[in-house]
Amino acid sequence: LYINGVFSSSRNSLIINNSSTLIRAGSRTNSTPYCGFIGSIDDIGIWNRALSQQEITALYNAQSCVGNITADGPTTFCAGNSVNLKSDVVGGTYQWKKNGVNITTNGTSRTYKATATGSYTCVATCNGTALTSNAIAVTSKTNAFASVTATGATSFCAGDSVTLNCTNLGSNYSVQWYRTNVSIENATAYSQVVKQPGTYKVVTKNLTNGCSRISGSSAVVAVSCRLANPDVIAADITESDFDAATREAEPKGKIYIYPNPTSDNKFTVELLGLEVDGNATLEVYNGMGQLLSSEKVNITNGSLNRTIQIDEQSKGQLCLVRLIAGSEVYDSKVILK
Repeated sequence: LYINGVFSSSRNSLIINNSSTLIRAGSRTNSTPYCGFIGSIDDIGIWNRALSQQEITALYNAQSCVGNITADGPTTFCAGNSVNLKSDVVGGTYQWKKNGVNITTNGTSRTYKATATGSYTCVATCNGTALTSNAIAVTSKTNAFASVTATGATSFCAGDSVTLNCTNLGSNYSVQWYRTNVSIENATAYSQVVKQPGTYKVVTKNLTNGCSRISGSSAVVAVSCRLANPDVIAADITESDFDAATREAEPKGKIYIYPNPTSDNKFTVELLGLEVDGNATLEVYNGMGQLLSSEKVNITNGSLNRTIQIDEQSKGQLCLVRLIAGSEVYDSKVILK
């Protein structure tokens, strides 16, 4: 006895090949029903073996055994979304198809998550019969993927900036820049110059179908360093400016570069009285933010004296000299004549 397709109880019955032996179901002797059931029967089947629970479940759901599929939501959506398709066959086997071709990945369950445009059907077995479902058309509206890149260093001193670029998707898309999840006023171009720290992303919108999508990448901008000598490019500085007396009189905790400007792309970086010691990294960037030089240095008693030679191809540029020492970042500038 199965109630609502779930096993309840069973009993043995002796079958004798004569017309006087009856198998009763839905009747009762005195107050005891045969097979624990009193009611009407509208269909009957006889098998020469015991059926499995899966087969019983399929029989119980026979009224749905037509192989139709349904969707749990809109079948037209923006790229990146999806809709779940489901067969009405319970307890069978399944093969989902897209445009008549078997789906090999996750295509053999009762439900299927459709993410791409196509015509979807399902071939399901019900009581041993293969049933091909109705077709459901799914449309994923175009919504191109965009990314964010930086043309230079994203960590700099107050007053400096970096240009961020979004993938150019063409005139059919609009762009809106966001800084730390807040939209930036009038920031609607594919390139954006930023001066403030934060995490920058863009939301692109397909103007034809109205689909919006946030960029898959972001740029993290930090404005945290100390600008050692912002007025260094206002006047020539030579090595003679750094005699013992000058070093003693100069403020501590600064980076000095000499000669500056330099005519042969060779200059000395000198540190005085920094509150750091140990290993550090000394880097030089050109005006486009490209790394020209990087080397590991050692700061002893807060001091460092290092000569750097830059490739001749970088002549005529204003370069950024950066020292990274632990959590401290110091920047200065040098002109390569």
